[in-house]
Amino acid sequence: MNTMKGIVVKLAIVLLILVSIISFIVFIPAYTEFADITGLPGSGFFTGPYHDRELRVSLSFDIEDLDDENETISVPLILELLDKHKAKGTFFITGKVAEKNPDLVRKIHSAGHELGLHTHEHLFPLFNKSDAALVASANSKSVESIWTMSYRNQTAFYNSLKANREALIKAVGDINISIFRSPCLIPRWAESPEYFGALNQFGISVDSSYIQDFSYASTVRTITEKYGITEVPVTKSDDILEIKHWGVISKMHEAGQPIVLFFHPKKFEQREIGKLDELLSGIENRYKTVYLTIGDTANIYS
Repeated sequence: MNTMKGIVVKLAIVLLILVSIISFIVFIPAYTEFADITGLPGSGFFTGPYHDRELRVSLSFDIEDLDDENETISVPLILELLDKHKAKGTFFITGKVAEKNPDLVRKIHSAGHELGLHTHEHLFPLFNKSDAALVASANSKSVESIWTMSYRNQTAFYNSLKANREALIKAVGDINISIFRSPCLIPRWAESPEYFGALNQFGISVDSSYIQDFSYASTVRTITEKYGITEVPVTKSDDILEIKHWGVISKMHEAGQPIVLFFHPKKFEQREIGKLDELLSGIENRYKTVYLTIGDTANIYS
């Protein structure tokens, strides 16, 4: 009798272990796939299943702070990291930064990366107070403060783009630069005909100033043409270094759309370099990864 009880107990223990193992196997991919939805950070160890279908990734960097020496320090480290991952990125650089630090622009260009316009003075391309109110609300600022930091009319914006392009060309030579990113990226903006009209008049062919907002709409914003300009929406910004957002990446992959990430080098120190390295390695371990510039992405999907 005791022998029979012992066998039953052992079988129960074995069954419990099997159930635990199965639960573990089922839970971990779900956890990493939807880490951003649960609010928990994805693990660098549990990478989940590998996907054979390509995931196209565009890495972009906004260089805009005239007085921040951290950009001068962090950009070479970013270039080394991109070289390690065999990735070409897109660098949106203001004209004033290019005037102050042409060597930095040349270093980026000579490494084979794409250059984009980011205005000359890093002001907002807003032409009416209703758009200024939208930007003010998103940034918890007053409408007047945003309006003060805006171009206010198409002519001023056009002249800023011209000065921006001239500063970049002076640094690297006469190259075609027809890609733009606005200093203000917020969801549900960049719909203004005036905005696209000014870009079109200047000869901009690609804009990357719309940011995906999955808290507002569950649908993926695809790459589209607006007023003759290809709009390449941004998927995530600097916060993806802290929370990996595997759920968002999976959603974009399933929709057949690229992951477009943008970062601010002025926020980068050695810790952020390590975080970006970890993120890219995690993506490469999970997906068949292809890195594209913003311009290449626009050409493929437009």
